[in-house]
Amino acid sequence: MSENDTLTPAAFVPLAPTELNGKFGPHLEVLDLIGQGGMGAVYKARQIRLNRIVALKVLPRLEKRDGWDFHERFQMEARAMAKLDHPGIVTIHDFGETEDNMLYFMMEYVDGEDLHRLIHDGQLSVEHVLSWIPQLADALEYAHQKGLVHRDVKPANLMITYEGHVKITDFGLVKMRPGRGRAGLTEASLSVGTPCYLAPEAFESGADVDSRADVYSLGVVLYEMLTGMVPRGAWLPPSQCRIGIDPRFDAIVYRALQTNRDARYPRIADLGAEVMAIAAEPQAKPRRKPVATAKTEPVALTATLVPQPTPPPMKAVVVRAVDPDPKKV
Repeated sequence: MSENDTLTPAAFVPLAPTELNGKFGPHLEVLDLIGQGGMGAVYKARQIRLNRIVALKVLPRLEKRDGWDFHERFQMEARAMAKLDHPGIVTIHDFGETEDNMLYFMMEYVDGEDLHRLIHDGQLSVEHVLSWIPQLADALEYAHQKGLVHRDVKPANLMITYEGHVKITDFGLVKMRPGRGRAGLTEASLSVGTPCYLAPEAFESGADVDSRADVYSLGVVLYEMLTGMVPRGAWLPPSQCRIGIDPRFDAIVYRALQTNRDARYPRIADLGAEVMAIAAEPQAKPRRKPVATAKTEPVALTATLVPQPTPPPMKAVVVRAVDPDPKKV
C-alpha cells in the first residue's frame, strides 16, 4: 500500500434489525442491535435452522481507491481469524458480503458483559484481576503465535461470561505479521484503535506495529482494572491509587507501559505469568536474612504451572448503564 492509498469510510449509521432481515439469506433472523462503534455495528441474531443465537457484526461500507482491494483483504483476514481456535477468543462461524456490498462477520454470541461496563460499575476485585489477566494473556499469546496482532485490546472488546471466563472480541483491526501472508485489514501506516489504549508506536506513520503493542494495551487494561482509571501523563503506580493493591503490580504495569517497546515484556505470556505469580502468593512475605553457613545453588522458580484462582461469581456483579466506550480514531 503506497502513501497515496486511502481508506475512506462512508458515514456509518446502523440499520434497524428489520432492515437487515433478508440480506443474509432466509435462514438468519436479526433480532436486536446490541452495540455500535467506529468499526461497525453488532446485532444479536438467530440461525433459524440450527436454532442458534449468534452475534452478527456489520462493517461500514468502504470506498476502494488507488487499486487497494479492501474486499480481498477482508476475506483473507476473515479466513485467518476463522482459524483461531481458543476458548478465550470469540469463534467466527461465517463471513461474507451481501448483494449490496455490506461486509459482515457471523460470530459466537457471548452471554455476559463487557469489561468496560464491569470496571465502571466499580465492583471488580483483585481476584477478578488475578483470574482474567492470565486468561487474556494466554489467548493473545495464542493469536500472536498464529501471526496475528489484535491492535485494539481494550475493555469494550473483552467479554466476561457469567461463569467468569474471558472472551476476546473484535479482531477487526487485526494485523498479520510478516511471513503469515500479505498485509491485512490494517496497515502499519494507519493509526487505528482507541487512543488511550494504543502503544506509542501505533501513532507513528509507517511504524511496524508488532505483538508488543498488545502488551502495552493489556498493561493499560490491567491498570484500569486495578484503579478504575487509565494511565495518563505522569501516572501513579496502582498501589498508590488504591489501598490494598499489591505493590508487585506496580512493576508489571511499569514494564508493560514502557514507551520503548524493547523494554516491555517480549511476550505477552510473560506478563500473564507474573500476574499468576501474585495469585500463587497473594501476600508478599518479608525476606529472611541469608544464612552465611552454607552455600546453595539458586532454585529457578516458574509461575507457568500455577493454576488460576476461581473468580467470584459474575452473577454477583451488578451492571449499570455507563458512558459508551471512547470513539476510535
